[in-house]
Amino acid sequence: MKKGIFTLTIVAFLFAFTSCETQEEKVTLNFSGDIMVDLGDTDADVLAFVTASDGSAVTVSGVDYNKAGEQMATFTAGNTTENKEVKVKAEKLAGRYTIAYYTADGSLMTQGDGWKIKVVEGDAYNQIKIPSTIETGDKTILTDIESLIVTFNGSKEPTIEDYEGGFLFMSTPPTAEWEFSEIEYGLDESGKYAIKGFRMDGYKAGYNDFYYTVKLTKIK
Repeated sequence: MKKGIFTLTIVAFLFAFTSCETQEEKVTLNFSGDIMVDLGDTDADVLAFVTASDGSAVTVSGVDYNKAGEQMATFTAGNTTENKEVKVKAEKLAGRYTIAYYTADGSLMTQGDGWKIKVVEGDAYNQIKIPSTIETGDKTILTDIESLIVTFNGSKEPTIEDYEGGFLFMSTPPTAEWEFSEIEYGLDESGKYAIKGFRMDGYKAGYNDFYYTVKLTKIK
């Protein structure tokens, strides 16, 4: 009986030892700071920021490189999976544009040449600024603000902060509260990243609600 117990003990010990020997070592992912890439980049650009502790290959998923702003990516190496934010910069949307404003019925208000603006990078990596004054300096479209700040939010819709003030093409009412929506951006016909347009809705007590649409065409 004692011999049987001893044999079972040896078998159990060997099984436990073998299990420890064959248990896969935990892989650690090491990131070199914040992951910040450009519009149009690829997984390879993101993976330049990460290595695996055992030298194994790392894969990444969940990033749309045509969307500026913060996105949550999933990194995998061996038996390890980790989520981490990837920041896609909006700076490729900056540049010179022609800008056109339309009434609700589609009538063009910015007629003639010269309606050009220079869109610049914003204060944050995921922002751009659309100036109110055109390049020639003789026309200010949104009369009470220097520029509209567009914030890009990854897979969520971009936003423009509400504005209260005047509009060059509107005298009655002289001012209104403005909200912005339907902000479009992406690759244009020439293959450049560009902001393409948005809608602005006006509200003023005593008046029916009204709106205008804005279209932008990138020059360079």
